[in-house]
Amino acid sequence: MTKPSNVTMLTGRLVADPEVHNGTVASMRLAVDWSGSNQVNPDQKTGFFSVKYFLTNESNPNVKFVKSQIEAGNFKKGTPVSIVGELRQETYQSEKMEKPASNIVVIADSIDYTLSNKPEADGSSAVVNVPDEF
Repeated sequence: MTKPSNVTMLTGRLVADPEVHNGTVASMRLAVDWSGSNQVNPDQKTGFFSVKYFLTNESNPNVKFVKSQIEAGNFKKGTPVSIVGELRQETYQSEKMEKPASNIVVIADSIDYTLSNKPEADGSSAVVNVPDEF
C-alpha cells in the first residue's frame, strides 16, 4: 500500500491496451490532460505516464477487479481510468549506454474506471450522482 508521503492520483485515458508480463505485472501508459496552461511549453496539453500494476499482490483487494477487467478486454486503449499509487524512479543501462539512465514510473495500488465511465452489465456507461457533501 502507498505510504502517505508518496501518493499520486492520476485520471486519464489508457494510451494502449495493458501488457501483462509473465502473469505478474501489467504495464500501461496513461495520457493525462493538464489543467490550465503549461508554463514551460504552452502547446503541450497532455502528459504521458508509465504505470506498473502488480497482479500477484493478493493482499490488495483491487487485484481481482483489475485482473478481471484486463482479461475481459475492458481496460483497453482509450479507456478513462483513475489510478492511485506511488512514484518510483527506475534505473537501467544497456550495453550501448555509457551511463545508467532513469525514468519515473507510477506503481499503482488501485486502478478503476472514472465515475462516469464504469461499464454496466449491459455494456452501457453508468452516470453516478455524487452528494454535494463530497
